[in-house]
Amino acid sequence: MNLKNAYKYPTADFMGYSRPNSFELIGKKIDLTFDSGRKTTLTLARNPGIQVTLSDGLNDQPAECLKIGGDIFLVNFAIDKWGATYILDYANGLATHVVVGGDEPMADFGYIDEFGAKTERHALSDDLDGNTVDWTFSPSITARVKYANGAADISIPNMPPISIPAFKAIRLANGIYFQYGQVAFGPVNVGLFLASDFTTMLFDGDLFGVPGLPALGTTGGWGKIFSE
Repeated sequence: MNLKNAYKYPTADFMGYSRPNSFELIGKKIDLTFDSGRKTTLTLARNPGIQVTLSDGLNDQPAECLKIGGDIFLVNFAIDKWGATYILDYANGLATHVVVGGDEPMADFGYIDEFGAKTERHALSDDLDGNTVDWTFSPSITARVKYANGAADISIPNMPPISIPAFKAIRLANGIYFQYGQVAFGPVNVGLFLASDFTTMLFDGDLFGVPGLPALGTTGGWGKIFSE
């Protein structure tokens, strides 16, 4: 896939930013069913920030809720070195649970019960292979990401290059992907995700398990397709 075919807007229209929390799902009981056989009910509350509760074992954990790509929400939270995201796709009635920062990244695919049982799913995709994207977090922080063979090579000025051998991409909608993976820094497995909308060239990303950094702090920015 050539990402230029999805790209609609000039990057000059956008500046680096952090997406604000969405409060649309506050107080809603969201029943989820996953292919692993797991069922849970997710609820969000404000006290004063957003907190997530899962009926099968998580209570009042600080979280973020970001709305991306129309009716797609990311519910993000972190516990110790682990980072977790629930992708709630109200456009299609689908749900995906992603965990990074442990021995291996994990994704569990399923659906939102109120839409009825679904046979379709979000799916892993190799659409990004063969593309290079420059992501800008701020005027002084940029990252060039080259996608090839399911891997990502990341170059950040004044830092050693980073190679993520399995940076998986889940296709959520036309031009919208959730990427996740992890890389070892000494004894620590650092997990990361990048929710990328290639129709607007906006992204939201986070690192999990980095010593000295907050457990959760998703930042956003804008990008452009790089041409040799």
